[in-house]
Amino acid sequence: MKKFAVVFMLVGLCASAAFAEKAMLSQGTKEVRLGGGIDLDTFADTRLDLQAGFGYFVRDAWEVGVLGGVQHDDFVTFWDLGFFTEYNFDLGHELVPYVGAGIYFSGSDIDGQSRSEAAIWEASLGGKYFFRPEIAIFSQLDFRFASDDIFDESNGDISDRELRIKWGIRYLFN
Repeated sequence: MKKFAVVFMLVGLCASAAFAEKAMLSQGTKEVRLGGGIDLDTFADTRLDLQAGFGYFVRDAWEVGVLGGVQHDDFVTFWDLGFFTEYNFDLGHELVPYVGAGIYFSGSDIDGQSRSEAAIWEASLGGKYFFRPEIAIFSQLDFRFASDDIFDESNGDISDRELRIKWGIRYLFN
């Protein structure tokens, strides 16, 4: 029974690779994205995160663009706007891993009493799954470092570092 399951999985993988459509990662392609996340473990209840961006492939598999977003919970409202770059590893199937980096100008309003601005540097690891050559869902892990303490932690402290997971959808076009 185990051998049958392994053979069935291998045949399924080969068949899906044979019918995979080429992802649109070539030079000149444009991308619109909408994404975000949810964090259930913050100091002030649940945080919602929404981001929107536009990218352009300057070379095959290499994208640069602008990205803006807002996060909000009952304690902090946080916004950022800046530039990103991603390099996609096209392995010839629907799942495309990528690495990215970004630099953003950010601000936060903490409990309506204090405001803070900072520069943020971001390193990202992620993957896109293409349902069609022009439509993909993505999931991404961000490591963020700020020039000031602007990220709130689950224990109520404010930090200059953050680790977060984002997910969303991307639409690519020429």
